[in-house]
Order: sequence, then structure tokens, then C-alpha cells
Amino acid sequence: MSSERLDVAVDGDLLEGWKDLRVSRSFDRLAGSFGITIADLEPTDPAARNLRRGDVVTLTIDGELVVTARIGTRTKTYDGGSNSIQLTGRDLVADLVDCSSTVEPGTWRGARLAHIAREIVEPFDGITFREDLSVTGLGSAETFSLQTGETAFAALDRLARMRGLVLGSDLAGGVLFTRPGRDRAPVTLARGSNIEGGSITDDETDRFSDYVVNGQGPSPEWWEAGSAAGQSFRGVASDPGISRFRPYVLQAETGGGEAELRERAEFEATVRAARGQRVTYTLPGWTLDGYLWRPGDLVPVFDPILEIGGATGTPRDLLIGAVEWTRSAGSGSRTKLELYDARAFSPEPIEEPDTEGLAFWE
Repeated sequence: MSSERLDVAVDGDLLEGWKDLRVSRSFDRLAGSFGITIADLEPTDPAARNLRRGDVVTLTIDGELVVTARIGTRTKTYDGGSNSIQLTGRDLVADLVDCSSTVEPGTWRGARLAHIAREIVEPFDGITFREDLSVTGLGSAETFSLQTGETAFAALDRLARMRGLVLGSDLAGGVLFTRPGRDRAPVTLARGSNIEGGSITDDETDRFSDYVVNGQGPSPEWWEAGSAAGQSFRGVASDPGISRFRPYVLQAETGGGEAELRERAEFEATVRAARGQRVTYTLPGWTLDGYLWRPGDLVPVFDPILEIGGATGTPRDLLIGAVEWTRSAGSGSRTKLELYDARAFSPEPIEEPDTEGLAFWE
């Protein structure tokens, strides 16, 4: 059994007797999740009766918080030789993903993005919006309106994308606009050293050769400068990794000029290209040299089998996109990582394929 310590607390009380566990966090999904099995409970055990849907569960590994979640499902099972309770749930912020935003009147003009986000989040119990001090220049939106029936997360995600950002969780009930890739893991992944198994996927399904973002001029000042009232603008970006004609056109989430719309198109192209190239690794244990894996961090990787790294043995930085920690009696503790190109979630244009590294990473 791994020496790493896992503490599970339900409404502040430590939970003992659990057997199998899974915890997942990802930049692709706002809400982390968990699943846990508590085995061989006596019918009179308080845990058999007190664990209820809606209870708040916190999980820490070696004292570091990995998820704060609500129990979403509770299943009791038994057979001739055993009985157990299975609990599953998601990060507190999952309500933003599931629920429609009902803020009235649902339209803002000239409001700061942080103010709009705070008003969207405010009705939800236990969830707050906080500003990431490392991300500056959120600015304001000339106009922003909720779409009929859209979820709170979808609205917040639209705000974030116009600034080349993503919506993240602080693991304790808070959400924020952030940009991954600012922090670097103090470890290196290398085949033959600390990797049990790996795979690589190169998928062009959601990638396109050309991205066009259409939008309207943001304010009357634009019209006074010579543009006709209501004149449309567009931003264009391309993905050199797609050589045939595959266009993708979308409408801007807020008003903007050509520079803003071009940045939005470049962000879409970069994110889709990065998500189309994915590496998956299985590692022993939950940490490496004391480092607990965190989505959004960069990690150096050298793996000649999967064609990652320089021809001379130089590691290449990849972005940790998702982490899944598991523990069971049969297989012990394991970590599964999903890694993306380090350019993921960057508003910078996609460059021509890299000829210095190995073939896979463009």
C-alpha cells in the first residue's frame, strides 16, 4: 500500500473503513469528481445511516486538498458474504454546470467581466466567484446577455473565452477565470524511469483549417470613427496542422473589433489543436518525489516511444490536462495523467510544425 496519506471527511468528520477510491480533476471539466466504497459495515454502524446525499465531502492527499464535493448518489448493496455503501459526487461548483442561470434581466452593458461573473454565481449556495490576481486586464463587456436556458457555466465560459481564459475551480467552492501553464512541476516524466504505461492519440475530429469569428462593432464610438452603425467585424485564424479545407465559423460571445475577434479565433484554433493531441500515462502512487499532480501545471516529458522530446534527449514541456487518482486492494495506488501540448489554452497563433522535436508534436 502506498505511503501517501488520504483523508476523507464528511461534513468535517473523518471517514474510516473505505476500501476503493477514485478522484478525478480536469481542465476540460470544471467540476472534479470522486467515488468511494465503504465495505463490511454493520447495520448499526453510524456510517451506514448518516452518510446522505447532499453531504459535503473533502479529500486531501498528504494534507493537500484535491476536491470538495457533495455526495450525489448513495448506493447500499449486500450479498451473502458482505455489504457496502458506494458514494459518488462532484465538486461543489457542479451546480453551475448543471443548472440554468436565472439572473434577471440577464443583460449587462459596459459591466466589468468580474462583476457579471459574480452576479451569475451569487444565487448558488456555497459557490463564490473570486478574481485570480495573476490574471489581469479582464476589462469590461460592451454588452453581454444570457441565452435562453443556458447553464451558468456556459455563460461564464463564454465570458472567459473572449479573454483567452478558462473557468477553473479553487477546490473549495470558488470559481475563477484563469490561464493554465503558469506553474511548472518540479519533476520530469521519463520512459523507463517513472512511467508504468502510456499511449498517444492524434485526433483531428474537432480541428479545422480555418476559424472565422463574427461579431459586431462594440460601441457607438466605432461608428463615429467611420464605421456604419451595426457594422460587422470578423477575426480569422488558421491551423497549419490541417492541410485540407475544413472551415469553422462561430459568433463572438460579446461585441468586439477585429483585434479582439482575431484573438478569439486564435484561442479556438489553439485549444482545439492541443486537445486533439493527447498523451495518457499511468504512474505508480499518487505523488512523485513529494509533488502532487495538478491540472494546469507544465511537466517536462521525454518518451522516444511516443515521440515526445528532442532527438538529443531533451524533455519537452506538456500541460497536465487531467488527473485521476485511484486506490484499491487489488492494484494499490495509481495515477492516470492526460497531457496536452504546452500551447493549450494559449491565445497565441499556432506555429508551423516543430522540426526540432520528434514527429508527433506539431
